[in-house]
Amino acid sequence: MPKSDPTGAKPDHGLERWKGGSDAPGGFEDAKPFEVSVAGHRIAIFPAGADRLAALLDAIDHAEVSLYGFFYLFQADEAGETVRAALIAAARRGVAVHLIVDAFGSDAPDTFFAPLIEAGARFDRFSARWNVRFLIRNHQKFLILDGQSVITGGFNISDHYFKPPEEN
Repeated sequence: MPKSDPTGAKPDHGLERWKGGSDAPGGFEDAKPFEVSVAGHRIAIFPAGADRLAALLDAIDHAEVSLYGFFYLFQADEAGETVRAALIAAARRGVAVHLIVDAFGSDAPDTFFAPLIEAGARFDRFSARWNVRFLIRNHQKFLILDGQSVITGGFNISDHYFKPPEEN
């Protein structure tokens, strides 16, 4: 449980607004989350954006020691504000938070990240030197939790990666 809540209640991130339905174009519906075990490691797969966002927020809420994140794209939209709020809460409860975003891929201004820094987190922008390789970017997306587990995949922090298909 997050250290900041002695009752054990889960924070309400208002995730209901992210849930999709079967009224998506062509009746498409994402698969349900599932897990596999490989070489003693548990791997959880979250095909639906709402499930990915819920898992990401749950992991942030339960971090106790450290959160190290790197995202190519971090937008100042609803998803970005929601994840930023969770990171701020983690920093305020004493978790060492370090977020790096790509200077080329991420269009959120520095002012968007100022509350994160004010809460005690570290924030940096990755930017390669200007040369012929400048546009060859590393599109890494991961969050390392307490040095014990990682959330990774092809998603960035943007509404486009978490909203249901009918809203994309």
